[in-house]
Amino acid sequence: MQDKITIIGAGNWGTTLAVILAKEKRPITLYSVFPAHNQEMRRKRENRLFLKGVKFPPTLKVGISLQDTLLNNIIVIALPVKFIRKEIRKIKKFAPFGNKICVSVS
Repeated sequence: MQDKITIIGAGNWGTTLAVILAKEKRPITLYSVFPAHNQEMRRKRENRLFLKGVKFPPTLKVGISLQDTLLNNIIVIALPVKFIRKEIRKIKKFAPFGNKICVSVS
């Protein structure tokens, strides 16, 4: 069974990483810190705001809530540096990092 990967940050960089990994048939969850952005990406199956025209592969899903996305065992943070501290505080409420791999690509 493959590790499930969450990418938090659905800007250009986070979305690009998610699409590349999903094309390799990896189960990926992409999550934007903006709920309306997640809704639009789920409906359109692409990130029209930051990576227009690139359709999401079938193994890429868009997270519904931060809490649900943190169930995966690999967490990739792809947020602008100025937002990381605030979002890490939110993440820590839901996910103890003891048994997870957490990487920042910011």
